[in-house]
Amino acid sequence: MGLAAPERWDRRRIALHVPIAAVLAFDEFPLLTQVQSLLPALTCAPVRELLVALDLLRADVRVFGSYGWQALTGLDHVRPGSDIDLWVGVEGIMHADAVAHVLQTFSAPGLRLDGELVFSDGAAVAWREWNAWRRGHANAVIVKHLGGPTIQRDLAWCPRPEPAESAP
Repeated sequence: MGLAAPERWDRRRIALHVPIAAVLAFDEFPLLTQVQSLLPALTCAPVRELLVALDLLRADVRVFGSYGWQALTGLDHVRPGSDIDLWVGVEGIMHADAVAHVLQTFSAPGLRLDGELVFSDGAAVAWREWNAWRRGHANAVIVKHLGGPTIQRDLAWCPRPEPAESAP
């Protein structure tokens, strides 16, 4: 298990070996809507607009990184200039393209979006890399799986949603 320590412990990375029987609960990082109160005041309106746009696309948006850890623990993980790391669930190629476009158009003073598009099979791609690759600005993209990362040059790895699932 890997944990990120808060500011008061110098942001150390902590690795622990924990038997599964000792884990009391398992949950996901918080939804973006649950983290809004931690964000700088000037970003509230742009983040609301982002949430509306992603909701229209039926994209599940969670927050990890410093904002996610601070929301979970109440400890001081966020510092001035922290970006917000988003985990965005996508259903396939077209959905990923639409979500990445929305993320690319986001603009808020002092808040940079980072994060990953996560496909239904668990494959994850940094959304900025996905955008660059799909626009022809990169020859390949790194796809992360539980078994490790792979470099992909085509879309053969990408899960295809059933036709009924791809309709908005």
